[in-house]
Amino acid sequence: VAAVSDGCGPIRDEVAANPAGPVDQPAAPLAMKPAPVRRPVPPNVLRVDPTPELVVRVMVDTLGKPDMKSFTVVKSTHRWYADGAKAAIAKWSFSPTMHRGCKVVRPYTFSFTSR
Repeated sequence: VAAVSDGCGPIRDEVAANPAGPVDQPAAPLAMKPAPVRRPVPPNVLRVDPTPELVVRVMVDTLGKPDMKSFTVVKSTHRWYADGAKAAIAKWSFSPTMHRGCKVVRPYTFSFTSR
């Protein structure tokens, strides 16, 4: 049985070769539920980190699902924030990245700061 081509292979290859390059529409969460930063923040976390910053990155596939094996903490001022974001993002659905009419795999970056 021959595989059916959607004609997007070269576009997917192009995006994969340049993951920071421009795309028509980046991946976006359909709903940020559960919240990536839980409230209330524990007092012990606030004592250590009164001005939190968090940046995480995860690949989003063509079906709009986060690939949690690719989850990376770029910056976190406290592990509590990164752990909460990882647990939340694993449950999210995304609109996939679109480029020239094709769904492509692309990293999604979430950032949070209270500054």
